[in-house]
Amino acid sequence: MARYIDHLASIDVRLVCIDFDQTLVDVHTEGKWTDTADKLAKRVRPRLKELIEDGLKRDFKLAIVTQSSQTDLIRKVLKKCVKQDTSKIIIRGQDKTWDKIEGVARGGKQQHIASVMKELEGNRHLALEPRQVLLIDDDSYNTGVAMCFGMRALTFENEECLGKILKLVKEQASAD
Repeated sequence: MARYIDHLASIDVRLVCIDFDQTLVDVHTEGKWTDTADKLAKRVRPRLKELIEDGLKRDFKLAIVTQSSQTDLIRKVLKKCVKQDTSKIIIRGQDKTWDKIEGVARGGKQQHIASVMKELEGNRHLALEPRQVLLIDDDSYNTGVAMCFGMRALTFENEECLGKILKLVKEQASAD
């Protein structure tokens, strides 16, 4: 996974936003998971777990962006399966703990991502441009919207699709 983080850094991606249901975990909880965080942690995809761990080691900015309202559960799942301190991972879900951003499209995960970017700018003094953001999501609508707004996006189909990060780097290098 280190090579993916290195490649993302080489094209100036500084924030990786990962969807939860059907992306980070291999199940769709529908925001109604009733079993334990331990059981859900076993459903975390190994390569995305490694990507998160490597990103944390390298002080990459990471976020979970989800339609789920179960953000406390998601935080517990991250703590159970990721070796590093996960408190730096920003979680945005449908839990009403964050404000919608005025003037930002409501489609896809744009509000979630804009809220993460605003927090990074305000609390961590890191202003990001859309091109510095990568969204990994199983929903092609969400990734399409992100790309329309100048972000990079990867539609997650399976763990092997993470190899597309390398292709993304090559395409970006030839576009620059």
